[in-house]
Order: sequence, then structure tokens, then C-alpha cells
Amino acid sequence: MQKTEKEDRGRKLYHCFPWTYTGSTSNFFLLISVSLIILSLSVALKVSAVEGPNTGIPPNPPVCVTGYGKEYHCRISWMPPVRDEENPAVSYSIYRSNLPEEPLLYDELTSSELVYEDHNVSGRQSYYYWVSALNEWGESDLSRTEELFPKTLPDPVTSISFLPGLEEANIVWTIPFYTGNAGEITVELQRASKLSRFETLFTAEMAANDTYTYTDKTPAIGVTYFYRVLISNELGYSENGTVIEVLIDSPPSRVMNLHATPTLEKIYLRWDPPANDGGGNVLGYIIKRSKDMGSLQEIVRVDARTTEWVDEEPLSPGSNYYYVVAYNEMGESEESTVVSEIENGYDDETNSCLLIFFVLLFFPGAVVGAISYQVDQRRVNKYDPDLMDVEEYLSREETE
Repeated sequence: MQKTEKEDRGRKLYHCFPWTYTGSTSNFFLLISVSLIILSLSVALKVSAVEGPNTGIPPNPPVCVTGYGKEYHCRISWMPPVRDEENPAVSYSIYRSNLPEEPLLYDELTSSELVYEDHNVSGRQSYYYWVSALNEWGESDLSRTEELFPKTLPDPVTSISFLPGLEEANIVWTIPFYTGNAGEITVELQRASKLSRFETLFTAEMAANDTYTYTDKTPAIGVTYFYRVLISNELGYSENGTVIEVLIDSPPSRVMNLHATPTLEKIYLRWDPPANDGGGNVLGYIIKRSKDMGSLQEIVRVDARTTEWVDEEPLSPGSNYYYVVAYNEMGESEESTVVSEIENGYDDETNSCLLIFFVLLFFPGAVVGAISYQVDQRRVNKYDPDLMDVEEYLSREETE
């Protein structure tokens, strides 16, 4: 009876697990192995369902990376990597360089920041920027901007010079290489004297390294002027540049107060220096002469300290025309003209002496004559009947 029950249980197990009812040890181990495999597969499936298909992969690079040169800084912006929800970025790295092929790690940002402003820049440099995305499994490829130029004020104009001209000033200047990267460049040439403020003479749009010459035809001769060139872009004017000092040179003006004083055989010339020496020292005077406005003949040159001269051999007969010219390194002034004739007779000094001689000669005789005349008049008056009283008249008759 007991044996029959054991046999029935064995037959039931055989129907459920036929491979186990062998009574062999190897079949028992086979059952355990199969159970472990099934358990491992179930665990692997659960882990895979939780972590996703891209576990262990760095994020994709950021997209739409752009940059702008702004007022005294550079601005970079970007968008998150594509398919960021599968392997999201947890931070971003900023690389910077002045060369297009040498990125250097410059700064790091959190994943929530998509804009970066770099204020540690110089206006005289260009910049390249790269942006990468990072997570716990690594870093993405780099996305690069184009070359960026910060916007600043332009450099001042320091290359300015002066070329001398006849009664004009030629101002030459060169625009600096760095113009600020902020729109069109405008230049203004300005002039001032010691007694006036700067005024604008010329305005134009120019480019970097351009050279320009402006001819100022309005300055006064012999006056010191100051010239400067201002440069500006859309941000404003540069710092003050070089100021040059210019003295406009020219021939001197006419000599002043030219007079000719004739004598019996000579003609004396006298004049005053010109009111304007032309910006340079007067070197001397040239005296020219002609006969009745005929052809000019240079007589003599005197130094700048001499302002009178005697013509001891004037042309005669007729008039002598004299021309006196001042000159400096720039040339001769306009002519000052005077005309004179040689006097006939005594000269002024001789006439004066003769007048004094005749006065001294005739003065004593005139005195004696006047006294004699008075005596005679008294004698005549003494015997004038109209002037005698009666007694005197009667006594005179008795005597006669």
C-alpha cells in the first residue's frame, strides 16, 4: 500500500517535470542552471528598462552657436544638444583663442546657461570661441563661432604733419590701423589760433590706413595756428590725437612810410620796416631806380637793420623813381614807390645858412636906418607949424 502511494506521486512529478524524474544527479544540476539563467535575464531586462538605450554615452555638441562683437565685450549664445532628453548635458565648457585652430579652456557654465559674455577682451584683437556639452560620461565635440571683434572707440590720429606752401598750409594725416570695429569712420580736421577756439575745416568718411592731404588756403600770414584731426565711429570720438603748430610763411608786406628828400646833388631815402614779416625774419631791402618810370635798375641791397639810404648820383634831368622791396626766405614783397627830382639851386642846409647870413648882415643897417628915420621925423616934427603952440611959433618968427 505504501509503495503504491509513492509510485503515484512519482508519476505526477514525472508528468510536470519529466526531466527530473530520472533519479540522476546530473539532471538536478541542470534544473538549477536553467533557473539561474531565467533569473539573470529578468534582472537584466528590468535594469535596461530603467536606464535607457544610450547609457554611458557623452552628450551631443551644442547647436546654433553664434557670436557677436559688442561694445567692449564679445557675446556667445547656443542651443542645447539634439536629443538632449536621452543623454542630457549637465554643464557647458567655453574655449577661447586668438587663432582659429588653438582652442583653450576658458570658462565653465551650468546646463541652464545658454549665453556667455566675455568682457576680458581687447579691442585690438580678434577672438574665436568654442562651446562643448558635458555629462558624467564625457564631453561632446566642440562647436565654434566665427571670428569676433569687440567694438570700441578708434585709436586717435597721431600721424599728422605739415607741408609748407606759398600763403597756404598743406596738412597731411594717416588714419590708424585700428578703427574700433564700430561702423563707418568719420574724420574732422580742425584749426585754432592762440586767440580762437578750434573750428572744423573739413569732414569726410575714411577707412583704416588711408592718407589724406588738405590744403588750407585761408590762414593769415605770420599767424601761428594749431591743427588736429579727430576720428569717430558709432560709439563716439577717440581720445585726443597729435596737435601740430604751423606758422604760415610768405614774402613780407610792403615797406612803410617811404620818403625821398631831394637836395642840390643828392636824394635821401628813408622808410619803415613792413608791418608783416611773412612769418620769417626780413633779410634785407632792395633799392631799385628808374628814369621817368622807365626800366628798373637795382642799385643796392642793404641789410635788415638799415632803413635809409642816400643816392649820391641820381639820374638827371627829370624825375627819379625809387622802388624799395623787403625780402625774406620766401621771396620779395610788393614794391613801395616814391618819385623825386633833384632841386635847382642851393640845398636846404645851404639855404638856411644864407638866410641867417643875410639876416645878420642887414639887421644892423636896418637898426641904424630906423633910428635915423626917427631923428629926422622928430626934426621935421619940431618945425611943423601944425604941431607948434602960439608962443613957440611967434618966437620962431622973431628969431628969423
